[in-house]
Amino acid sequence: MGFESKEQFNTPNSDDATIWRYLSFPSFVSLIERNALHFSRVDSFDDDYEGFIPKNLLKVLVKEANKNNKNVDKTYNWGGEIDTISGLTQNPFNQFEYNRRCSYANCWNLRESESFALWKANLQSSDGVVIKSTIGNLKGCLQTADSVYISKVDYVDFEEAEKYHFDRSIDHPYLYKRNPLEYEQEVRALILDPPITGPDYDFFDDDVLDSREWEMGSNPSDFDWSGQDAWKRVAIDLEELIDEIRISPSSSKWQKKLIEEEIVEDLDINIDISDLSISREEFYDDLEIYESEFGFD
Repeated sequence: MGFESKEQFNTPNSDDATIWRYLSFPSFVSLIERNALHFSRVDSFDDDYEGFIPKNLLKVLVKEANKNNKNVDKTYNWGGEIDTISGLTQNPFNQFEYNRRCSYANCWNLRESESFALWKANLQSSDGVVIKSTIGNLKGCLQTADSVYISKVDYVDFEEAEKYHFDRSIDHPYLYKRNPLEYEQEVRALILDPPITGPDYDFFDDDVLDSREWEMGSNPSDFDWSGQDAWKRVAIDLEELIDEIRISPSSSKWQKKLIEEEIVEDLDINIDISDLSISREEFYDDLEIYESEFGFD
């Protein structure tokens, strides 16, 4: 399947848009040796707000849940067939926790140039690298039966935000982050993989579908998560994905040689040291000042 377009996901319009992925040296070696991208489950990320939405919007869902969470009959008209069942509104906190456990992300930075802040934020030592690619390369390199969605992350005020794509925020809460993280300018590749079975029923069982039990909502603690992966690897075409590999601005030249000769020796990929490693002297070296031009004879 690979990349799949979906209206709710804010995929960058241009396939030529530049993206960057900052990696520690072990993660980089794993990428090259496995020919695969690592997708982390959203609930494993450091940011505890991952997969949630601003408070003002959550208030609406909580109010609705509190109003409807009573054993009252609800009537559904399914093409002329009338079903009456005891209906409950999902607990929104449960729903977001559920979504976090079903969502896997591989994160990139969307900008034209490297970011000094992201070098600092993502790497704990001087031996990291950044992969330079494009949205089109990312779309085209994926070799998987899973559907992979690509979307920009929106950064909003979680205390005050009201102007919001309401339906999109509920269905895809992992596409929103708090304003203090805006420096990331993140674009995500996403895999959505909910568990098939709940505690007492099978979503594909005809009797269950007929009884509409699946309408009752989902509590994460009720599901069998034993088969749920902590992460996923997606096979890729490395040469299609990677336009360039840049080594940390604080790295040594021997690290560049090691990567060229030992790690990517058979791949046609350009390797260089980060643009941010250029010293002030090197940067201004091509400027020549002639005293006579300033009136000094």
